[in-house]
Amino acid sequence: LLRDVLENGPVPTHTVDRFGTILWANKAELTLLGYQPDEYIGRSVTEFHVDPDVLDDVIQRLTHGETLTARPARIR
Repeated sequence: LLRDVLENGPVPTHTVDRFGTILWANKAELTLLGYQPDEYIGRSVTEFHVDPDVLDDVIQRLTHGETLTARPARIR
């Protein structure tokens, strides 16, 4: 049930590994950004962020153990 909610929910959501590789993205995120799964999943988040300072901030915060549930960012 949880998997179904995440996959089909209205909020764009993705997960990345510690290297910034996109491991999973739900349908809402793929639709919003206009990518097919094979164009998005398995690639680095750095390829899609417009503002590297925002991405650097997110990486620093996560590296220091902070939990982020939402962070506005401009994505290609």
